[in-house]
Amino acid sequence: MTINDRKILCAIESNLSNGKFVIFPFGYWGKRVKYLLNKKYRMKEIAIVDNKLSKEREDILSIHDIKMISDEDYVVLFAVSNAEAYNDLRAQLKSFKGKSVCDIASLKYDNIFFSMFSDKLYIEECDSQQREKIFEMTRQTWSQLGNSQPYWSVLTNKRYLRENIGEKELADFYASGTEQLSAILQTLVRNDIIKDKHAAKSLDITEVGCGVGRVTKHLSQAFNKVTAIDVSAGNMEIASMMVQEANVSFELYKCMEDYCRMPKVDVVYSIIVLQHNVPPVIEYILQAMLRSLKIGGVAMFQVPTYREAYEFKVSTYMNSLHEGKMEMHILPQKRIFEIAYASGCIPMEVYQDKMSGQDDFSCTFVMKKIE
Repeated sequence: MTINDRKILCAIESNLSNGKFVIFPFGYWGKRVKYLLNKKYRMKEIAIVDNKLSKEREDILSIHDIKMISDEDYVVLFAVSNAEAYNDLRAQLKSFKGKSVCDIASLKYDNIFFSMFSDKLYIEECDSQQREKIFEMTRQTWSQLGNSQPYWSVLTNKRYLRENIGEKELADFYASGTEQLSAILQTLVRNDIIKDKHAAKSLDITEVGCGVGRVTKHLSQAFNKVTAIDVSAGNMEIASMMVQEANVSFELYKCMEDYCRMPKVDVVYSIIVLQHNVPPVIEYILQAMLRSLKIGGVAMFQVPTYREAYEFKVSTYMNSLHEGKMEMHILPQKRIFEIAYASGCIPMEVYQDKMSGQDDFSCTFVMKKIE
């Protein structure tokens, strides 16, 4: 636990009169407060209030919705690290008339995202049969999500819920894929894989976890050949309708062994996908991705690599209910580098991202096949 965490806990302890809290707003430190509150004291907040995020998530209230909080006896945990937004957000506290405020923001945190004193995580290995069974559980979940909420399951914004999405939302959804294409091309140029972005037309690419074709649509315009892989038949049906370019082939993977037939390519790419699998499955897919690279080829992928107190126990996981639930898992950096080394790959870049959307240490990796 960091010094900043102790400050948060001290502030909370001084306000533990009835254990009823509302978190406002829900930025980085708001999420940290929630984590400590839930873990340290086994206490659940009454509500989370954040004007911006309330437009995207159904589980977060706006300032105007605080009247929906039935319990009137609560303390507002005010946690914000953005100095520019502090005064504006502080003014919004007037909406919580008569409420006690625990001003955690005044503790002046250092913005520490990852501590070198972090604990070792407990992750059990599993045999091939267990891994296959777990993969099938995950595949069924994403098959359900592909049928019920194909767009929201890719970008968890309320705009993309099936009941909300219209022509404008659909256009915005697919347009958002241009950002990923730009990142891929810039990465390839930055690392001297290609001279300029137009040279990508000579490269073949595999997209692991194509979803409904949000990024695939743009990859088809920039690369020679695109192989788009997914485990959800519902998602792939939508993707194949949205992306009908001749240089794109869609492949539905129904079991772990299917990853062994990934084609040899120059680039393999995956974001906000691997994190939905348990660590042993992430390992297997990652090994297959790196194995599919041609010599000189590059893998670009995102994986959360640390979450405090995360653990994976095979029997516990397999005996729990997971149907229809979007899960978030991690794979430690140490293991990722071991897999890369064993696969004849070297790291070109590793940088922190915020793609997991929660209080994880998530990273984007760029690995090059050298042998």
